[in-house]
Amino acid sequence: MIVPMKKVTLLTLAAHRDKTLDALRELGILHVTPLKPVITGDVESARRTLEEARTVYSTLARLTSGKRPSPDSKFPTTPDRACLEEGARLMARTRDRTEHLQRLSHTITELSPLGDFSLAQLRELTARGLCVQLFKASAKAKIAIPDDVVQLELSRDNKTVHFALIGTRGWTPPEAVELPLPERALCDVIRDRDRLTAEQTADNIALAELGAHLPQIAKAVDALVDRLHWLQARDGMTAEGPLLLMQGFMPTNKLPALQAEAQREAWGWLAEEPAENDPVPTLIDSPRWFRPIHLMFDLLGMLPGYKEVDVSPVFLVFFTLFFAMLVGDAVYGLLFLGLTLLLKMKWKTAPKNMVPLLAILSCGTLVWGVLTGSYLGLDVLSGPLKRLRIGWLLDTTQIQTFCFMVGSIHMTIAHAWNVARLRKHWTALSHIGWIGSCWAMYALANYLVLGLPLRPGTGILLGLSIFLILGFTVPLHEMKKEFASLVTLPLSIIGNFGDVVSYLRLYLVGSASVVLIQAFNDIAFPKGAAGIVALLGGALIVFAVHVLNILLSTLAVLVHGVRLNALEFSTHMGIQWLGRNYDPFRRQTENTPL
Repeated sequence: MIVPMKKVTLLTLAAHRDKTLDALRELGILHVTPLKPVITGDVESARRTLEEARTVYSTLARLTSGKRPSPDSKFPTTPDRACLEEGARLMARTRDRTEHLQRLSHTITELSPLGDFSLAQLRELTARGLCVQLFKASAKAKIAIPDDVVQLELSRDNKTVHFALIGTRGWTPPEAVELPLPERALCDVIRDRDRLTAEQTADNIALAELGAHLPQIAKAVDALVDRLHWLQARDGMTAEGPLLLMQGFMPTNKLPALQAEAQREAWGWLAEEPAENDPVPTLIDSPRWFRPIHLMFDLLGMLPGYKEVDVSPVFLVFFTLFFAMLVGDAVYGLLFLGLTLLLKMKWKTAPKNMVPLLAILSCGTLVWGVLTGSYLGLDVLSGPLKRLRIGWLLDTTQIQTFCFMVGSIHMTIAHAWNVARLRKHWTALSHIGWIGSCWAMYALANYLVLGLPLRPGTGILLGLSIFLILGFTVPLHEMKKEFASLVTLPLSIIGNFGDVVSYLRLYLVGSASVVLIQAFNDIAFPKGAAGIVALLGGALIVFAVHVLNILLSTLAVLVHGVRLNALEFSTHMGIQWLGRNYDPFRRQTENTPL
């Protein structure tokens, strides 16, 4: 469920500002909302510092090997902040040096065709009254050189020739392009490049070594997060004479803790129900069995608004069914389950809810594969396995009807839930109409798509459903304001048919996967084929196709399985997934704030 929240206004003395903020942070239950803009110099400076620190951390995380610091490390007992500052210094120096190396490489590219010669000799020739000029021209050009000018060819390739002209006067051949005299000798530039490259290598080694201190650096980053949040809370307060006001939201069941702290700190406070337009954060407290689906919510950035509902149970049940139908193979399910167990043993720091969610999806796929008799596209079922199959799931028409039924049930749950929520309001009747519409569309889908007989009473059910939808969707006192939505209601009713039919994708994508595997099984192992080479070749083909099929099935789950929950079901449920995450003002680290 979505945890009920209270809007809390806190009053404290301006002289006790810092003490109040520290106490609130230790309490860690108030989601602070600023009463004024917090675009201040301190906040912006702290934000930039945090962004730089996170860049340092992410860079070092890529470089580190995960080893503990060695005894001869340059940073064996370096404090958290010092590690972060040293990493920032090394990275800044690396960036500057990289840009310098790029400029040197460009210079070397330009000077290499001219060869390596002494600038001192150039200046000496100029002092003696001689003119030295550099040129490039086409390798095929025929250049006539005057008698009082000496030509020195410096380099040549298939397209271009570089040469120098030395004489008592300047002269430019019409077939050539004059080049400026170099400001530095090629050998000096190469020497600088080699020196900087050596320094760069040393700094990279130092960065990699510093990366072994990632836990310390992570603490420093957390301390910077603490500092930023503290400044945001401070600068979001408003002053009323000698008093300061701050506001936020907290779970209703946390009010006793706030009351006790307010008595100790002599705060004034007021708790009230949030107003209609208040930016109330969302905190979901689902039953333990349904929490694994929260990982999917986090990955997709989906969070219901405070006024909406927690649909974790429905989402998990139907997402598991969709996953099983789209992947559809018992061996795949067994493989996923084995990989999940391996993941649990090897990755102790796996994200919360990952292993339970993968285990549920794997078991669902295994069960569906057994019920449909799908084992890598092979028709080699023995007696026990064959008896576990459900015959009507193998019938094309029956499985398509099942998909329509799943969609109707899915959307019926959404509207039935709304009926329960709005049971004291007559707009609940519109959702009863939508339930009837879903089942009328189920009958029409069977009739129009599959050619099955139209069920008796479908027309009456559809007509009554349309009457309830049009008559009770918008309250009478909001008719003028919501007139535009009434105009679009007929289109929504027609779209309900498309919603039901859209669940057919579960069958189409799943069956396409089976057909693909069976086709390649026949190609890899044709009847009459023999020989070890043919068997090995066929095994490689089948292995590659199964890998590809697993990848495509996973993609199908993301495209279709998530969509049916996040779009079709959520639209009928009225969920827009625009919630704000409950993020209380609390300490991220036990370190002293920076």
